[in-house]
Amino acid sequence: MENIVVGDEDMVDFLVHAKKEYIMTGKNIINKGQWGYEVERLGGLCSFGIRELVRFRRQPVFWMSYAGHLMPEFMPEIIGNDLSFTHARRVNNFLNQCCLGVEPSRPFRGPEEADIRIPGFPELQYVARIDEHCLIESEKGKRKADLNHFWGTDMVILNPDTKSSTLLEGGYLGGRLR
Repeated sequence: MENIVVGDEDMVDFLVHAKKEYIMTGKNIINKGQWGYEVERLGGLCSFGIRELVRFRRQPVFWMSYAGHLMPEFMPEIIGNDLSFTHARRVNNFLNQCCLGVEPSRPFRGPEEADIRIPGFPELQYVARIDEHCLIESEKGKRKADLNHFWGTDMVILNPDTKSSTLLEGGYLGGRLR
């Protein structure tokens, strides 16, 4: 097996591109030049997991796992009506829209905060946090995510101004393999 060393900038550029393409197209395998991205989504609307793998020259170089779920009081199985399934789809659609805002300084989920308006849920907010231990100083004096190892959380909140309800919460972890 070839000893591969991959630079952060190239990997991040590809990772951001691949995540956006996956969300927009639903393709589970994305290739660009010598880079490859594989994503597997398990579960459904209410509870799901995602496994991501980045390859360079066919060798695994980066991985990430994510698990998220609707809070029990908002799960369609508990509420038991068609409207709740519509709401679950809207929350998942909102989450995908937020993850399209993935940033090179934190190429794992969506931006630190996002306020995207969607019909039916005008008061949703997305919040993503990387654990403090997984942040490093960048050349520009700002903090960025450490690609070697990271973990964090994200949430979708309804009525953030009134500190109302968390609709969805999730956690992620991963890091460089080479």
